[in-house]
Amino acid sequence: MNLFYGASVFKVSDLLNENLTIPKYQRPYKWSNKNVSELLGDIETALRDSKRYPSTFRYRVGTVILYKNGDKYEIVDGQQRLITLTLINHYLYEGQFTGSLLSENFSIRISQFNLHENYRFIKEWFSLKSNDEKKEFL
Repeated sequence: MNLFYGASVFKVSDLLNENLTIPKYQRPYKWSNKNVSELLGDIETALRDSKRYPSTFRYRVGTVILYKNGDKYEIVDGQQRLITLTLINHYLYEGQFTGSLLSENFSIRISQFNLHENYRFIKEWFSLKSNDEKKEFL
């Protein structure tokens, strides 16, 4: 993917496979199970809507602002969503997803706690879904 200046629309999978990094000035990962549940619910609703309007429907996960620094893209805005989408992909690809955010060092305790809790929540949320429903999320 070739990111460039200005507003552009990218697939989440393409974006998550870029060399993303979280700058030190960013706040800790503070999303709770409630935030993750809302994101998963929004995506689930979007998937249903896409079946009703297949030729015109596009789901937008929101704005992400990146700053190119050498060979990396620093996340300026959208960090919470991108980390959560990384957790979802890590679960759905059964540990085979290798996005760069998985290599980030989350040294702040609240980030570590929320990462653990939200990954556990994602596993539980998808445990109620069929394999076909899981594939749709990908």
